[in-house]
Amino acid sequence: MIALLEFRAPIPVETPLGRGYALFVEADAYVQYWTVVLDESAAFVTFRQSLIRAQNSYTHGRGITDDDMRDIVKHKEK
Repeated sequence: MIALLEFRAPIPVETPLGRGYALFVEADAYVQYWTVVLDESAAFVTFRQSLIRAQNSYTHGRGITDDDMRDIVKHKEK
């Protein structure tokens, strides 16, 4: 049995073809396929889950680096 899960909001992901937004995932007991619309080409491409990763996204500050976010977190902990 295959399950289809459509996201309420697209999920920003990194793919072998560049950045994009995952729209939905098709899953069975052993494998998951994520359908992504790519930023650069606007093409819809389906990837195995093992080939994609979540983009760095710190809510509203997409351009914030990991080091910047660490500094922000350290500052808020004080």
